[in-house]
Amino acid sequence: MLNHKRSVAVVTDGTSDLPSDIAQAKNITVIPLNVRFGDQTYQAPGDLTADEFFRKLQESRALPTTSQPSVGASVEAYSRLCQTHEAIVSVHISSKLSGTCGSAQMASQDLRDRCRVEVVDSLSATMGLGFLAMVAADAANEGKNADEVVAAVHKAMTRLRILLFVETLEYLQKGGRIGKAQAFLGSLLNLKPLLSLSGGEIVPVEKVRTRGRAIERLSETAREQGPIERLSVVYSTTPEDVEAFLAKIGDVVPRDQVIVAQYGPAIGTHIGPGAMGAVLLLK
Repeated sequence: MLNHKRSVAVVTDGTSDLPSDIAQAKNITVIPLNVRFGDQTYQAPGDLTADEFFRKLQESRALPTTSQPSVGASVEAYSRLCQTHEAIVSVHISSKLSGTCGSAQMASQDLRDRCRVEVVDSLSATMGLGFLAMVAADAANEGKNADEVVAAVHKAMTRLRILLFVETLEYLQKGGRIGKAQAFLGSLLNLKPLLSLSGGEIVPVEKVRTRGRAIERLSETAREQGPIERLSVVYSTTPEDVEAFLAKIGDVVPRDQVIVAQYGPAIGTHIGPGAMGAVLLLK
């Protein structure tokens, strides 16, 4: 009997903030994380839109918590894909920020007799992870094998830059994801910290005084990174800031080639309302 299985399936997780239309178009499977408000648990993405989440976040007395997908949820997704594919490349949020990679590794062991699953620690998050999943999907859709898809992801990781500013460090601190940006605490009287995600963790870049200046420095710092192949702008609750940012950087990447995304609940829990970032894949 002829084997009609396709070569490689691509999986990522809900911290990628990948717009659903892109995930569908590129056949990327997104495994949700869990976001818990009190005794109520939501799957993200899935159960709450980003706007609904941020509304709940601002109304809630206690901060929500996040947890990685269960091993069972990953096994279920992999099992389904094993029926139609020869291998799976599963690209996930930085292991320094979440246990999601660990869950994926454990799930991959359950499938080892049925299907090859390669788990990649992206050392990234939000649309940085989204871009890496897109790179993997493009390679898979070109007919590349699992090793070639993984190699394409590792190569793209070296060209990835993630910059962001937050309205307050409170959410990163309380969620335990503040990393080296801890150095900014205590000196932030109404300052907007400009941060980057580097080596898989949050690191401080500089402190700026106003939101307008934060947008300006975000665009200037993005330009300084080098020629940009792909750009995504990601926001929490202020879509108007996206337009202000693009007005400053629109000559670098054509507007119709920019992916505008919204931080989903899994990332939003840790960066809070009012955050905005630029994700660059350099040429």
